[in-house]
Amino acid sequence: MRKRITLLLTSILALTSLLGMSFADSSYFDASAYKKGDESRDVKLIQLALYIDGSYSGSEFATTFGPKTEAAVKAFQEKYGLTADGVVGDGTMSKMANLDILPLLTKTSYRNDDESEEIQFIQSALIEEGYLAIDRPTVNFGPKTEAAVKAFQRANGLDADGIVGNDTIGKLVSMGYVKTSTQTAIDEENLSDDIAYADGTEENLRYIGEVTRTSYAQGDTSDDIAVIQEALACLGYLNADTYTTYYGEETANAVKSLQAHYGLEVDGVIGSGTFSVFRQLGMLTVKSTEIVSRGATRTGEYLDWFKEVLPMAEAIYGADYRGKIKIVIEDYYTGVKINALFSYGHNHMDIEPLTKEDTEKIKKLWDYNYAWTMRPVLVYYLDHIVAGSLAGMPHAASTLDRIGDNGMAGVLDLHYKNSRTHATNKIDERHQKQIRIAAGVN
Repeated sequence: MRKRITLLLTSILALTSLLGMSFADSSYFDASAYKKGDESRDVKLIQLALYIDGSYSGSEFATTFGPKTEAAVKAFQEKYGLTADGVVGDGTMSKMANLDILPLLTKTSYRNDDESEEIQFIQSALIEEGYLAIDRPTVNFGPKTEAAVKAFQRANGLDADGIVGNDTIGKLVSMGYVKTSTQTAIDEENLSDDIAYADGTEENLRYIGEVTRTSYAQGDTSDDIAVIQEALACLGYLNADTYTTYYGEETANAVKSLQAHYGLEVDGVIGSGTFSVFRQLGMLTVKSTEIVSRGATRTGEYLDWFKEVLPMAEAIYGADYRGKIKIVIEDYYTGVKINALFSYGHNHMDIEPLTKEDTEKIKKLWDYNYAWTMRPVLVYYLDHIVAGSLAGMPHAASTLDRIGDNGMAGVLDLHYKNSRTHATNKIDERHQKQIRIAAGVN
């Protein structure tokens, strides 16, 4: 029975920046309602939205929902014919979303001469931080904004190029001034392993395997085709129990269905855009061209996270182990080594690269395109070299960010044998497959 998939998070949210879709207001906020007395990072964003609208006259933005915020919410509600109860609930959230005043950055860069509604959010942060002296934020990125961005970058140890790119956006996120498409989709953890099907059942996305390239068309013959067919079947676009090495009409039609679902050009040909769907879902990766010779014994120890790896940290530091242990992560395929900090985490390890140079190595491994795809790694941890799996998507920048000048906001997920996601408390088989590769375990 063919299952048409309806992705709760991944298809709509994790690919939003790629496909240019907009977020529903319910995805933007952490809670369903906010009222006086609440303490939340979203309160600051609500204040900024009210400031953009003109309903909030305060000169400071904080995470506490106080009387001034309540009065501003009531003014906003009265202005737009809503129930003026001072509570930010569904109606108020939806109105803010419809007005496009929620501080959300959907692009990867902003620069001089750009014009966008989202520039207001950047300027609001620069005004609040004291780098931009204008009366009200605008939609125009001009010389004054460029100069303010450079000053902001210098003060925060970033490259002062005047362009609001990934690193600068990450800093704005960590300071609580904006959210981004990726952060809104997945804020605290990788939620992409839970999907719901049209028939109401729930299953886990899984890592299928590696292919040799990212372009395929009808008529192609390759071992890769069977891997692609399995991915299409897992997503519900191909009704097949066995897979072949031939890219025929049935495979092309399945690809067309996937393309239509994600708003891509419907031509039945897998190119970089279509392949990015599989990549973002953590199902397919491209084989590395930089394989190093490791010898027969170059593998990591296959140690259980809860029984062996985590207890090592707890034996030394007790419950206060977070942020205390530096590690080295060696990419299994390329031999690239990354210095990192075990910053957070209990169900698995949340890590941060120590320096900008280490962040640059991570970016290069993922072809300068952060994604939830995983790579097998060897982790130099205390007195052991442990098999692990590293995902390439920084997240939780507003809450988990110990190192402020490493060129990356937030943390990366590093999994070990039998570790679990924080959000679902489940073992992610996609990570486990990469861990077995690093351990040399079949």
